[in-house]
Order: sequence, then C-alpha cells, then structure tokens
Amino acid sequence: MFKLFNKETLKKADLEFSVALYFSQDGKKIIIMPKHITFDGISYEQENGIFLNEGYDVRVIGESFLNAYNMFSFKDSDLTKIKKSEWPAYKISKLSTINEFERLYLAVNCVSLNSSNILVRASTPHQINREIELSVLFNPKAEAKEIGEKILTLVRTLIMPNKSLQLARFACWTVFKSRFYGFAAQKYSIKPQLKNCR
Repeated sequence: MFKLFNKETLKKADLEFSVALYFSQDGKKIIIMPKHITFDGISYEQENGIFLNEGYDVRVIGESFLNAYNMFSFKDSDLTKIKKSEWPAYKISKLSTINEFERLYLAVNCVSLNSSNILVRASTPHQINREIELSVLFNPKAEAKEIGEKILTLVRTLIMPNKSLQLARFACWTVFKSRFYGFAAQKYSIKPQLKNCR
C-alpha cells in the first residue's frame, strides 16, 4: 500500500528520505543520486546526480551521501511517461547501453526507516538469489566518515577492487522498478521491520 500525502499539509519532516548509490566493480567510480517523491508516495531519481571517479574513499562517500540525502524533496511527476532509457543514473554513467550499466555497477538503495529519519537502511540484492538482500543500518546524523564506512562495508561484500565480478543483471534496475511505474521508482511504504535489518 502506498503512503499518500495531503497536498495542503505536506512538510519535508513528514517524508522518509532516500538516496540511490551505484558502485562500479572496478572500485573506482561511484554515482550518487538524490531523489524526489510524488504525492502517490513514489520516490524517483533526480537528474542532478553526483559522479565520483576517485576510488572508494569513505569520507568522500559519506559526504556525498549526506549532500544527496539533504537534497531529497517533494516533486510530483507522471512516471508512467518516462522510459527506462531516461534513467538518470544510467545517463550519468555515459555507458552505451543499459545492460552494460547494470553489469558494471552495483546498486545500493538507502531509505529511512521512518519519518523521524534517525535510521537509514542501505541494501543491495544478493548476486545469486534475488529474494535475499544484504543490508546495513546507520544514523544519517553520524560523521561522514562513519557513514561511508558503513556503506562501503556492504559494498565490499560484493565488490572487491581489482577483481572481475559478474554482477547479477537484475541488481540495479530491480532496486527501483515498481509494478506501477517502470522507471527508477520504488514503492514508498515498503519497509522491513527493524528486527529483520541486520
């Protein structure tokens, strides 16, 4: 079930923030995407993502995450009219095909677990069994370095620099697709219980 908002009383404090991150398997490039959310409760990527090509530095990852996190905002949009080829993260990557992007990047989805935004769950699909997700929890008010360390701990379970890994093709797009909207969108109200987030 989607969480619908009252257009007259909506405040940023009512929203559960989210950010999408993409890590290249060569250990060098990161794409960090701030998001908008619609009145129907669908979050989707903004156009103005952050592209890093300096390796996996925990402080830079944490600072870039916080910048994108604080850019989260409401913006209504008809996502049914947007094609997968317009996927913002894919366009920022400048790769020639979506399949190439999905093969070379690991997607990590970061979502606040409630509207108080004091706990964020960063998760990514398992490479073999798509019904399993790996995740870590962190406080978005923590120091940038600590946040970066948490996110990178998750990433390094699946990506080891200088080693060629075959990332599952479903890893990126599955994180964002929805039954109702096929473009970089996820159902807003689906949140795991804290006891299941380890």
